[in-house]
Order: sequence, then C-alpha cells, then structure tokens
Amino acid sequence: MTQVPDSASLLAPVSDLRLISFRAMSAPDRVLVPFEAEREVPFPIRRVFTINAGRAGLVGGQHAHRRCQQLLVCLHGVCEVACIADDRAHPTVIRLDRPDRGLLVPPTIWAEERYLSAETVLMVFCDQYYDPQDYIRDWADFARLRGLPER
Repeated sequence: MTQVPDSASLLAPVSDLRLISFRAMSAPDRVLVPFEAEREVPFPIRRVFTINAGRAGLVGGQHAHRRCQQLLVCLHGVCEVACIADDRAHPTVIRLDRPDRGLLVPPTIWAEERYLSAETVLMVFCDQYYDPQDYIRDWADFARLRGLPER
C-alpha cells in the first residue's frame, strides 16, 4: 500500500507517477476490468468519481492535492494528463486511452487533463474523502509550495 504524506513537507517528484496495468478479462462480446481496493488500486478507496467530457479539447483538473493521491483511468475515449512538479514548460504527459491502465498521481503533483474526444469518460479513485482544503487550485500557491518561479 502506498503511504501518503501528512503534509506538503514531502514533495513528490514526477518520477513518482506510476502507470498501473489492470487485468482485463475478455469475452467475444465484452471486457471486464476489476478495480479492487488495495489490490489493483494500491490504496483504500475513499471516493470515486467520473468526468464525462462534453467536447473534444476540454481541459480539467488544473490543480494539485496536499494529501490525496489519485488513480486516473480512462474508461472510454482518450485523455492526456500533463503532470508538473518542477517545470511548467515541460510537463510529463501521459496518454490514457484504455480501461485496463491507470495513472497513479501522488500528492503535490499538479495535474491537468485534456479530453481529446467528446465521448471521453475518466474515472478517478481517491484515497481521501473530498476536502476543499486539500486542493491547491492556484498556480502561484503551487509554485510557492514547490519553491518554483511564479511566472
């Protein structure tokens, strides 16, 4: 099980991003992909939500979390996730386009999701309940936390 820092004093590097493969069980007319807490999902699940893109090119996320780690899985369509820890000009971009692969985003990493098709559906597993105080939504606040130039 992945440990979550209690404070932002432990700043995660982008090298802590992790792609996770899930076992897909296929039949001629369907694919089943299980997501079990503390097995396929490497933490106890406290919250799950989905985002249904209304149009291609939609950008979501645009925040970091102080304590919450998230596992992003694209159930349908295509989503690119840009993750930033120290260089906004050169984000690490991960393409999610299948339900048997997810991206584990640790706390203190800024993430932005670009939905490349209107039918994209992204599912997000969280190890924390919703807490508005956990969100870092302002880039200047994030830059101060990470010790980055604000630009």
